[in-house]
Amino acid sequence: MANIQPTPVLSPPPIIGGQESTILSMIPTLLHHGMVVVGLPYSFEGQSRYDEITGGSPYGASTITRADGSRTPSENELAGARFQGRHIAQIAAKTSGGRAFQVDMGPG
Repeated sequence: MANIQPTPVLSPPPIIGGQESTILSMIPTLLHHGMVVVGLPYSFEGQSRYDEITGGSPYGASTITRADGSRTPSENELAGARFQGRHIAQIAAKTSGGRAFQVDMGPG
């Protein structure tokens, strides 16, 4: 497990659904397995939006849902998940010396 780069992606029902505390509670276990924890940096500008209620924090990409499942991830939340995925791939490539895989940055 030491060569795996995990990242949590969460979808709790309410706005105050414990997104950050859930992610924070996972970190000690990941560290015990020698994993590198990579969050969603502030270089993702979608974290600084004030024009909509949106998920995501420096701890990781997330979305806000309704208990009945009627709210789906917003474009900003999906962009945050894609940004974090690329960020993780870049760090994994750097820490592995680029030997294990190639990083396809794709669109976005």
